[in-house]
Parts: sequence; structure tokens; C-alpha cells
Amino acid sequence: LIYFLARLSSRAKTRHAMWLVFIVAAGAYWMAAVANIAGRASHAIAVHSDVTAAGTNTASPASANFSIPEAWTAALGPIATAAVAIYFAGVIFMLGRLTWRRRQLRIALGIACAADDTLQARFDEACAALDIHRCQIVELPGLRSPGTAYSCEPIVMMPDGLGNYLDEEQLVDVLYHELMHVKRHDFLWNNIAEFCAYLLWFHPAARIGLRNQIRERELACDMEVMNLRPCRRFM
Repeated sequence: LIYFLARLSSRAKTRHAMWLVFIVAAGAYWMAAVANIAGRASHAIAVHSDVTAAGTNTASPASANFSIPEAWTAALGPIATAAVAIYFAGVIFMLGRLTWRRRQLRIALGIACAADDTLQARFDEACAALDIHRCQIVELPGLRSPGTAYSCEPIVMMPDGLGNYLDEEQLVDVLYHELMHVKRHDFLWNNIAEFCAYLLWFHPAARIGLRNQIRERELACDMEVMNLRPCRRFM
């Protein structure tokens, strides 16, 4: 449904919001469903224990919802246990990978260099134009493409020496694009989306939604830059 609704919108900002809401809502629904099932299962087990202790086979209406044939118990028990173990192993792996990436980011920023005077001046001008405060820029050796990190005290990361390959207008385009990520708090929203998608790591729709929101996020920033700098639209 979200896929087809997104195709009806011509605005990347709207499509990004739709995919982001889809991922967060899916993650919230999944956590609520798991909590509900776990709570009902615990209640059913408690009722079954009370009935067994009383020495009667009378089942209450609550436990009747969870009654299964005795012949299935031996097979379903190990299967359910294995499924739960696989799920949580996947969640731990995905969240561990996310934690490792954040640690690598901190390590990389530890070796970052201050921007040169020309780049810093262009960055300050772009921040003033977009009314962005408490943001800094660094140059990072080995970085393949520009990026942003953190939300409270955002950092714009530029590949070392990128200014040598871009003219002044291209450099301003890149700076505006990265600062639009800062202005939109994309780092925060992406972390939330990744967390929800990792809770649903087994579901293809979660992966598709995460991929689409990343693509629309980048397009939304590009569109904002074109709106701010219409003279660069056809460059």
C-alpha cells in the first residue's frame, strides 16, 4: 500500500516521510504484537498450571484459546523454541552490526582533520544561509563520499582534498546537500528507521522500506538544494 501511495506523490520529502512512517509503525506494531502474545501465553501457562494443580481438566475460556492437541506438543515445542532463538540471534546480530558501525564512526572522527580555510569559509556561509548553528565540518582521509553524523552537535564529513576536484559552485552544492541532512535531522530519523527495520530483519518489506526511505531521503535533500539554488538546476 505504501509503495503504491508513494508513487502517487511527486515530492521526495513526502515519499521519504511515508516510508519512514511505514518502517516505524511496522516496528511498533511488531513489538506490541510480541508483547501481547508473550503476555497471553504467560497467562495461559499460569492457568494451565493452576488447573493441573487442582487435578481437573476443566479449561477456562482464556486457556481454551491456547489449547492444542497433545500430539502436537512434542513437535511444536522445539520448533517454537528454535524459531524464537533464531529471531533473537538475528536481532542481536543486526543491532551488534549497528553498534559496530557507530563505533567505527567515532574512531574515524577521532582521526579527522580540521577543514582548510577555504572550505571552512564556504561552510560558514552555507550555515548562515540555512540558519544552522552548532555544526562543524571536518576532512576525513579515505572517506569515499561526504556525509553527516550526529544530531545534537552535527558534524559534516568531507573527503580529504575534495575541494581540489570541485569548482566553487559544485562545492557549495555539496555543502548545501549535507547541511540539509542536518536541518532535517536525518541522522536521528535514520537511526530510528534502522532500529525498527532490524527488529523485523526477517521480513522483506522492512528491508525494502529501509532502502526506499534512504533513497527518498537523498532525493529530498537534492530537491531542497535545487529549490534554494535554482540557477544550479540544469548544471
